[in-house]
Amino acid sequence: MSNNPLIRFSPLILSFLAIAATPRVSTDIGTLTVQKDPSVFAQNIGVGFPDQPLGAFTVTVRHEPILIRTLTFTLNVNNVNGDNDDGTAIDQIKLIDGNGQVVAGPMDGSAQTITFVGSFIFPQGTGSYKLVGMPAASLDSGDTVMVSTKPSTDWLTALGTISGEMIIPAPDTTVFSNTMTAKGGKLTISVPPIPIPQTVLSGLQGFT
Repeated sequence: MSNNPLIRFSPLILSFLAIAATPRVSTDIGTLTVQKDPSVFAQNIGVGFPDQPLGAFTVTVRHEPILIRTLTFTLNVNNVNGDNDDGTAIDQIKLIDGNGQVVAGPMDGSAQTITFVGSFIFPQGTGSYKLVGMPAASLDSGDTVMVSTKPSTDWLTALGTISGEMIIPAPDTTVFSNTMTAKGGKLTISVPPIPIPQTVLSGLQGFT
């Protein structure tokens, strides 16, 4: 038996200890959840005015930022006069974040949907995202607009920016925004009863 106070390990044991001591980094696959944003309440929106709120959603991202390639929203337009207006009655549609920065757009509405294509990165945490646009003159006062989206099928090619894994945004049901009501100003011109119709002589002053 050796009297050497130093404990000697075989190369195999040393290799095992080195592996065990190596720090390990594990990345959880990211998740993304979309909900209605109640802070953007139902309200009147001005016909012919840009950047009117159409609907808003909160996006909660966990574990890692998420990259989305395609964002699709449905524009549900309800016409009080039975007109056939749809999403084409809304122009200059943009998606903006809680700081007012443009995330996607602007684009004009097409039929009932608006689709943004690009590289949209949603950071970790919960953020508010709002669709804004300009309701066209074809909308009547009282027409309503409600935006909806089904994240599992409308938010496509979702990729975790750290894990590199594909994810499916939640929920697998349609999320609806609050309802906005179009209001347009009207100009009415009428002739007052005073002064009465009469003959005006040339050169006469103080005539009413």
